[in-house]
Amino acid sequence: AIPYTDLAEAAARLDPVQAEPRPSGDWRFLGKTMPRLDMVPKVTGTAEFAVDVRLPGMRFASLRMNPHLGAPMRGFDAGAAETLPGVEKVVDLGGGVAVVASNTWLAMQAARAVEIDWAPAPYPESSEEIFAAIEKSFLGSPNSTLRDDGDVSAEVAGGTEIAAEYRVPFLAHATMEPMTAAALYEDGRLHLWAGNQAPTVTRDRCAEALGIDPGAVEVTTTLMGGGFGRRGEFDFAVYAARLAREMEGTPVQLTWSREEDMTHDFYRPAAIGRYRGVVKDGSA
Repeated sequence: AIPYTDLAEAAARLDPVQAEPRPSGDWRFLGKTMPRLDMVPKVTGTAEFAVDVRLPGMRFASLRMNPHLGAPMRGFDAGAAETLPGVEKVVDLGGGVAVVASNTWLAMQAARAVEIDWAPAPYPESSEEIFAAIEKSFLGSPNSTLRDDGDVSAEVAGGTEIAAEYRVPFLAHATMEPMTAAALYEDGRLHLWAGNQAPTVTRDRCAEALGIDPGAVEVTTTLMGGGFGRRGEFDFAVYAARLAREMEGTPVQLTWSREEDMTHDFYRPAAIGRYRGVVKDGSA
């Protein structure tokens, strides 16, 4: 493999080619409305998303993680889950547990049956407490100034002060298709099926998690049931890869429940914005 930076450096030494633009009358695609290639399969229900992947002998899994993102798990008791017909394996993921079963619904129900002792998170538990922590940043001097257009306090006299505060909470991506990935691990190689926005990053992180070379990982990118940046992360794919290794030779499809999808997102940050200005003689 050749590093892309080496190619760019070599290309920079080439003399630019003086090429005439193609006449607009010869354009094949520019300026024309092109039909979407995915429209017919989506309308007819034949489009394949990660949740639609089916392989011979496939097993299905779901998981539970600490409802407080980033907090660990002290321990668990899977006795009740393991007695459910169709449950094949309960896997310790470190920060949670996964259940492998004969179908997705059973895997979700069994995951809920696992008794888990969650450790607390090192941050506030409620939105009110989080906003209270953010409000502390308004105390004292600002650590940066974006613009400084005069002394606002000096202009208050004789003017009308206008102030407003805006708050936005943490916000989940809430993709229509919950985080889902299918994986098959055998003979030291991993094949992963997932709707993802960063295939090479997903490949590298799965390889790292399994301790294998990235060249031993093949990623098939399916259509995504919503991404919005969430599927640029790789956590759900890594969990699927780890389960596939636990079930070596058997394909496993991992589907998160909606609850897990919402509580283990990579959220838009919570924020508070305070704005203050003065209107005087028709000018702000």
